[in-house]
Amino acid sequence: MTDHKENAEEIGRAIYKSKILPTLQPEDKGKIVLIDIHSGDYEIDRDESAAMTRLFARRPQAYTWAKRVGHRAVYYMGSGYGVRIKTASPSDEAKKTEEIGRAIYKSKILPTLQPEDKGKIVLIDIHSGDYEIDRDESAAMTRLFARRPQAYTWAKRVGYKAVYYMGSGYGVRIKGERYD
Repeated sequence: MTDHKENAEEIGRAIYKSKILPTLQPEDKGKIVLIDIHSGDYEIDRDESAAMTRLFARRPQAYTWAKRVGHRAVYYMGSGYGVRIKTASPSDEAKKTEEIGRAIYKSKILPTLQPEDKGKIVLIDIHSGDYEIDRDESAAMTRLFARRPQAYTWAKRVGYKAVYYMGSGYGVRIKGERYD
């Protein structure tokens, strides 16, 4: 298959429609399908991180595209008079992952960062403390999973509260704030 980024969505949708959709059951609604667009290999799970860990264990160089079964998008953002983000309450495991990831970031990575690193993504394997840093999250993920196929990851954007930001011209704007 091709490795052109601009074709990722087209390829991902084609694989989903031809290979995965015919095998889905009603109980799969809401699950995440993570597809390696190079090989057509995929994983399905309610937990995106679990699907990613299994897929990258088999395919460390995977270039992925994701789909939530039965939905138009992987993540739902409501519309109307503002932006609403539907999220589940963080599980104990998610809280522990956050705690460990943040501790590794603050003790091991933050002291080594330079001003030119602001805005880069730090991807940390919370089990080993190994990490990658890059402006391209996919590149960081590929390098980390090549070394640690079973990595369980936590991400941080250097100099900001969150890895991703959303905004609109007239509604709610969620801005990055300095947070190290």
